[in-house]
Amino acid sequence: RRIGDALVKNPNITKLDLSSNEVGDKGLSFIAAALAQSRSLTHLNLNGNRMGVEAARRIAAALATNTSLVQLHLRGSTGDGAKLIVEHLQDNVRLTMVDLSGSRLGTEGAKSVADLIRRNTTLTDLRLKRCHFYAQEAIDSIAQALEVNRSIVRLNLSDNWFGPEGAQRLVAMLHKNCTIYQLSLSGNQLGEDGAQKLQETLDKFAAMLEA
Repeated sequence: RRIGDALVKNPNITKLDLSSNEVGDKGLSFIAAALAQSRSLTHLNLNGNRMGVEAARRIAAALATNTSLVQLHLRGSTGDGAKLIVEHLQDNVRLTMVDLSGSRLGTEGAKSVADLIRRNTTLTDLRLKRCHFYAQEAIDSIAQALEVNRSIVRLNLSDNWFGPEGAQRLVAMLHKNCTIYQLSLSGNQLGEDGAQKLQETLDKFAAMLEA
């Protein structure tokens, strides 16, 4: 509560890092209330606080009115909570970086991420490491959205284990997307052929593959 009050009263606070502090849903609710009113905070790190659905709902509502935040770190959120956040970011016109790594988004969450990628025009850096995009349907949804996105330049999809089929889908996507120049895909069991085709495609477009 005190941190939330400070955010509202002190216009000099631009960065707040509460990562791995076990803030809990009640504490995050106070942060959300402050976020809704803050006009100075640009960077917020809530990694590792196991944000539940209720706290996510409040954070999402705050993001709908906040006009200052440009970077948001929410690693390790619950799947439903992360999905709520993603859905409320679709029309956000301020954020440039969002990190939802370690959130159990799964296939349904991937569809929400795809809608975000398709509709949002300000995000340049999207981090989705270990978000449980195992199914082909999940990577298909994201790849299809990336084909029309023209703002994201850095994308992290590491440790989602989508295999060679996912690699092939990303190759097809990269032939239509000329914006991404940093793509992290380590730990996805791409197979030798899948990794080689990705590397050739990325080399062709002067991109960089971290694998």
